[in-house]
Amino acid sequence: IRRQRQMCIRDRATVQFDPTNQWWLHKGTIPNLFSSKIKFLMEFDDHRIEKRLHESFIVRDFYFLFEDYSQLHLMVTFDESNPEATVQSSQKFVALKNDPTLLSEFSEKFGAFIFKSAHSLLQSRTSDLVGGILSKMNKEIIMPIDSRTFGVTMFSHKAGQPINEGDLKSIQAGDILVIRKGKFESHKKLGMKDTISIGMDVAPYASVVTDFDLNKNKVRVIEEHDGKVVQSSYKLDNMKSGKMKVFRVIGKNYVGW
Repeated sequence: IRRQRQMCIRDRATVQFDPTNQWWLHKGTIPNLFSSKIKFLMEFDDHRIEKRLHESFIVRDFYFLFEDYSQLHLMVTFDESNPEATVQSSQKFVALKNDPTLLSEFSEKFGAFIFKSAHSLLQSRTSDLVGGILSKMNKEIIMPIDSRTFGVTMFSHKAGQPINEGDLKSIQAGDILVIRKGKFESHKKLGMKDTISIGMDVAPYASVVTDFDLNKNKVRVIEEHDGKVVQSSYKLDNMKSGKMKVFRVIGKNYVGW
């Protein structure tokens, strides 16, 4: 069995399969199967079937994993001696089945590793804190999708909206905090106020959660700042615009991979 992972883009959970477009045969650059708005990961498996009359068939399974962790399974079967004339395809959509027990186990296993790794890097210099830690577990976990989806969403908040305190209680050390286009009010001495912008770049801000203070609605993190790994915190009540999410990194078994 051979496997490959690619970052790609999707729009709907079906593929208009065209045998003359031979991406499925060469497993190279994938054409615009979906629209350009929604991202996904792709892996494939190959299985060879030897038959009588010296025939050899390939069963090739493509798995497209979307940001909500639903997925499309596309299967193509063809005779190796004449692929384009013999290829047949079928596909099915697979919804995610949530498993709270597994999420707790992932926190104890992956979350603990992420937290300890981040803590050990404090005051050191790095260009990719979160990505560097996750890459050490790439054989076990679902890697980030387009640098913005890092796992199952445990908490989601948009500035100006009510805070879901029930979801706040599920946040654990080692979860990943992501902020997009966030602006936080910062209080200085002598009553002066300032605004801090977070996650304004194309790639959103991402850091490692160390703790959440329910009394102050404050999330404490280990983050990368000007190339240096430091501790910081963000108070939800001071968030004036933007969105934040807290993700739980998951194992491949959560989606059947």
